[in-house]
Amino acid sequence: MRSFICLLLLLGVLPAEAKPKAKAPPSFHIIILGGGKTPAEAQAALERYKDAAHEGVTPAEGYPRLLESDDMAGLNPGFHIAMLGICSEVERARALRDLANLALPGVYLKQVQASVADACPKLALPKPKALKGHTHQGSYPVRAGVKGLSYEVHSRALDTKKEPCVVSRLVVRLELGGRVVDEDSWSGDCNPPMGEGDLGSSSEVSLERELTFGDRSFLLVKESSSANDNTLHTWRLVGESCGELDSFEVGSRLEFGPPGDVTVEAEGAGPEAWRKLVTRTTEGTCDENGEGEGCESSSRTYTWDDAACAYR
Repeated sequence: MRSFICLLLLLGVLPAEAKPKAKAPPSFHIIILGGGKTPAEAQAALERYKDAAHEGVTPAEGYPRLLESDDMAGLNPGFHIAMLGICSEVERARALRDLANLALPGVYLKQVQASVADACPKLALPKPKALKGHTHQGSYPVRAGVKGLSYEVHSRALDTKKEPCVVSRLVVRLELGGRVVDEDSWSGDCNPPMGEGDLGSSSEVSLERELTFGDRSFLLVKESSSANDNTLHTWRLVGESCGELDSFEVGSRLEFGPPGDVTVEAEGAGPEAWRKLVTRTTEGTCDENGEGEGCESSSRTYTWDDAACAYR
């Protein structure tokens, strides 16, 4: 009988014992800050990130760090890269990539099949707290290419019980995937008349509109301050600057006298049109050239400064 089974095995009639399949290495997502063909390019990306890294990101021990792509399976050989971390969870990796992109545009993910240790940064962004008495005024985009990033605008009108005072408050939150990246607010005030001849003073803050230049959006906020029957309107442009909310005054005018307005336009075109903005304040009847009967017009140009993360 034993001789018969051996004969069948030799003839290939009986199936051979199945070999166990080799287990594929796990999938990881590398957060790459940048790099190039030389170590200097990778080092430069690492330094740029360190200068503007968001405080909500805590890298794993030993990260961010440099790596030669030849040393890890799945990467294109011949490159030097700067890594923020290595994550097994793709959703966390995407959130970290988007947050890093605010400080250093161009951060990307690379999926690899490799036997490496998980070195995913910790992400500590708070969940938004309810704003008592406020209404949610709207959600607005911030910049193209960073999903889940938005301006969340909340407003509140508070009756001070002192005629004729009603105080306004405007809150702008920068949110990423339901987490708060930064928050800023502006509040009006009100001082009732104190005696004969005193008309009191007050100020109101409101959102005028959303403005988009290239692949970035801004909010135009207006503050109207009244004192002794004179009203001064001041406009601020609110935007995201390297992961934080920033605002700067773009124009002001008195209400007393001829009508007028403040406009903000990009000097150029294309995705990076936001880098140079031109603001113009007009009073009276002004045409496109800033001319007309009773027209008074002034303009100023703001240029984005990468190193300062601000307009100059």
